[in-house]
Amino acid sequence: MFGRKLIAETPSTDPNFIIGRNVFTTLMDLTGNKNGYYMKLRFVVNSVENKNAYTDFNGLECIREYLTRFVRKRSDKIESVFYAETKDGFKLQINTLTIPLRKVDAGTKTQMRKLLVDYFISEAEKSSIEQFVKNVLGEKYRTESRAMLNKIYPTKFHEVAKVEVIKRPGK
Repeated sequence: MFGRKLIAETPSTDPNFIIGRNVFTTLMDLTGNKNGYYMKLRFVVNSVENKNAYTDFNGLECIREYLTRFVRKRSDKIESVFYAETKDGFKLQINTLTIPLRKVDAGTKTQMRKLLVDYFISEAEKSSIEQFVKNVLGEKYRTESRAMLNKIYPTKFHEVAKVEVIKRPGK
């Protein structure tokens, strides 16, 4: 997905002990883009050849400090947690965080959550895991979903806070 890049080094007496281990890195370390400092990516080791371990994407999340700096008094925090499946069979748990300009009523919150759930489920069904992750890490999903949310109520901040791979195809 990101090319063959060195993520980390890990000691092991037996290469089979590494399989299934999670490895974390930031988007900034992986791509060199300084704007990705707040996005933490998780990979799982799936195979080992010689002294090289190969990984698969296993999730991403925003660091807590980045998200909490946008939460303020006299505004609401709207969190959505839902499941989506990509066209290549990956089942994902997606968490989003939206902060409107001011406090909103419960009906508006429900309407905003429903809009996000429908949007991300339809986008996931149309794309592979690689396309979906690249769109989440890029600006596409954030700008499109924020534009739709602004039609309901103006938002100060909107971010996909976490994407976790729940089930892989064939497993």
